[in-house]
This record gives sequence, structure tokens and C-alpha cells, in this order.
Amino acid sequence: MTPRIVTLPVDLLRHEALMNLTGVSEETILEIVDDIFLPLVLK
Repeated sequence: MTPRIVTLPVDLLRHEALMNLTGVSEETILEIVDDIFLPLVLK
């Protein structure tokens, strides 16, 4: 697993928070983990 994959979830959460200037919703967190991070890790 590359360092980029390891940092991807945190980078996406930070991006969401900065772009929306709000907290990150639970739905967004679940999408990041389920749709992006887990497939990369389990590949």
C-alpha cells in the first residue's frame, strides 16, 4: 500500500471540510470509506 493511499481518507475529509466550510457529514464519511478507501485497501 502506497503512502498516498494511506493518507487518502484524511485528505478527502480535509478537502470536504475546507470546500464546504462546515463539518463533514456522516454520509460523506461513509462514502469515502466504503466507495473509495476500502476498495483500494482490499484490492
